[in-house]
Amino acid sequence: MTRRSGIGLALVCLALAIRLTFALAMPNDEPDDGRMYALLAHNIIANGVYSNDEEAPFNPTYVRVPGYPLFLAAIYRVFGDGNNTAVRVIQALLDTGTCVLVALVTLTWSPRAWDADRRQRAALAALALAAVCPFVAIYVTTVLTETLACTLGMGVLLCASIALRDGGPRRLWALTGVLGGLMTMVRPESGLYMAAVGVGLVFGDCPRRSDNGDSPRSPQRPGSGNSPRSPRWQWRKLVWSGMALSAGFLLVLAPWTIRNAMLFRTFQPLNPRTLSMPGEFAAEGYAVWLRSWIDHPRYVGPLLFAVDRDPINVAQVPDRAFDSPAEREEVASLFRRYNTPGSPADADEEGHVPLVGMTPEIDAAFADIGRARAARHPFRHYVVLPAKRAIMLWFDPHADYYPFGGYLFPWASLDPDRHQQFWLPLFVALTLVWTFIGWLGALALWRAPDSRQWLLLAALVIIPRLILLASMENPEPRYTMEFFPVITALGGCALPMRRRV
Repeated sequence: MTRRSGIGLALVCLALAIRLTFALAMPNDEPDDGRMYALLAHNIIANGVYSNDEEAPFNPTYVRVPGYPLFLAAIYRVFGDGNNTAVRVIQALLDTGTCVLVALVTLTWSPRAWDADRRQRAALAALALAAVCPFVAIYVTTVLTETLACTLGMGVLLCASIALRDGGPRRLWALTGVLGGLMTMVRPESGLYMAAVGVGLVFGDCPRRSDNGDSPRSPQRPGSGNSPRSPRWQWRKLVWSGMALSAGFLLVLAPWTIRNAMLFRTFQPLNPRTLSMPGEFAAEGYAVWLRSWIDHPRYVGPLLFAVDRDPINVAQVPDRAFDSPAEREEVASLFRRYNTPGSPADADEEGHVPLVGMTPEIDAAFADIGRARAARHPFRHYVVLPAKRAIMLWFDPHADYYPFGGYLFPWASLDPDRHQQFWLPLFVALTLVWTFIGWLGALALWRAPDSRQWLLLAALVIIPRLILLASMENPEPRYTMEFFPVITALGGCALPMRRRV
């Protein structure tokens, strides 16, 4: 074994040790989404139906794409229903594999002008960064989609990058499509990965002509349209590659789409944005109002996830959510109606009378307020607020699910018992470090013309997804976890020095 292989193996062992320690020492069953995924997996195992009902008749649903629940169900089938310790250990293995994929992506993206020694050092640098990256690693402790989505995402990028670099065969593009389909079945917005790969295919593999119309690498006979480097042949190759990519992607989505069409008589290849079934009321108007002011995840739990579960008070809403005292009073009045107890006949076994909750009338009134705010200040609504959400999503401490998780500001609210005043600034600093190293890697790729297509691919993977997340009423930083392996792969290109070490 060479010295460099030994270093690589040591880094893989380090990555696995960190993740197994997290998985076994800090298990976390708190997220509601995790309980939902576990319930879906349990019903697949115990009742043979994809349902989120806790008791019979276990009606089928499509409110969540099935990738992660099926992943859980497979583990439960082997290791026991509800065995989340096994889930965490397997996720630790998967995330360690993601570290290796990050290194391979860096090796693929490294400029061809670099010698083999420098390319290998870049890959080792990326592997080291990935091994110690604290942001993604903590998700192995949860029953959430992020670990599996990151693994599939880097698999997509690696297969697509090899295919683009080497003019890969159609079966490699088909594999890329299959991995992209699986990722989309885990997190539906991951279809943007496939869009990024498709654009990368068009710009990275389109017919290339020199000034005289001939390939600079493979001269062709005059008038020949079938030479492996002729524009006609390259266009044909591009079309067939795109068809293979699309076929692999659609092949994965087809069973879920057909199932929904047969059961529910609807075309639903993913899950509905409102996460509701046909005929169920969804507070879409209330979401319109939230999008007109919300700029931080601290408001998501008490103001969005609490709907129809807990009382909501106007005092929980910041002053910037109102353009006038009259608007504040209008919102307060709607919350008073929401918080009004319902009929005594609806009391539960303990005598608790539920709230009226979010009715269509209250929801419509919130929608009117939100649309009026957007109409009064369109620049704020369509530019300033999404930009603030995007900055917050990127530079959040990303310390969720650690014992010290929370928000850095306001500083006075930091909990000294959990040492947040030390850990959260450190995690913000680490976010800045990863961002800076990623930018340095991007600059290294930009300086090498043959590597600029990888910079384009990375940008297409990150920017559209960030724009989508910044447009939502629930800006949760955990949805940005798929960015960090990509940033780490870029960062690997920034770290190796020119001299041999």
